[in-house]
Amino acid sequence: MAKSTDRVIRQIMTAAEWSAFYLLPAEPFYSLRRLICWQLEDVGKDGESEIIGIVAGRGKTATERAPDIEGFHSYIHDHDVTAGDLRPIIGEHRKKLGG
Repeated sequence: MAKSTDRVIRQIMTAAEWSAFYLLPAEPFYSLRRLICWQLEDVGKDGESEIIGIVAGRGKTATERAPDIEGFHSYIHDHDVTAGDLRPIIGEHRKKLGG
């Protein structure tokens, strides 16, 4: 994977109704962070590109790349959250941690 400094942002798109899903080592064992936007990035010199979710930053950083935050698991649409699609993943994660 290319370093952040090797990335070129090509396009920013809205990310309405999308969140980044994180698995945590303690209660509540998961976190959802609302995406601000999707960002199309060129990575490396091979013409490869990647779409990354961007979330509000914490502390001095205004924004952060969602997959760069510890515990990142996946992106999830609001409909899938409401439908309960995360329950089995969180349950399995709790079992692994003995919670």
